[in-house]
Amino acid sequence: MRLTGIAALAVSAAFALSSCGGADEPDRYTLAANRICTRMATKLEQLEHRWRSHPNHADPGDLARPMFTIVGDERVRLAALKAPKGQVVLTVELDQDLLNFENRLTDLIHLESLSRHDILATARTADAAGVEARKAASELGLARCASLPLAVSSSFD
Repeated sequence: MRLTGIAALAVSAAFALSSCGGADEPDRYTLAANRICTRMATKLEQLEHRWRSHPNHADPGDLARPMFTIVGDERVRLAALKAPKGQVVLTVELDQDLLNFENRLTDLIHLESLSRHDILATARTADAAGVEARKAASELGLARCASLPLAVSSSFD
């Protein structure tokens, strides 16, 4: 019983020490990251609106190229933020998942076949990568990043 009390006291002390001094570090990171994601979401939503305003696109690269640029630029900004202690691994996962989404967009840009089947299949792999990026953002507590419109297949339906 006494060991349990000492262990509980040690855990409480460790928690109190870990929250001293750096309490707003995660808040600063979260605020900055969500600002970046808000900017990215706005740009992606504007791109999608322009894309849907002109529905007769033959080349999927017409959507994938500017999306690649938007996601890449903002991914670099996210990666430049100082990750809070204990969340470095999650921030690296988010960066890798966004990079994977960019790579799938590159697949769309360089798609040899313009058949509807091939475009949709490739776009769906990009969508799956986008889902992983949103999951990573959610695990970091980045609400705005977790709701990014990282999907392209619906643009080709």
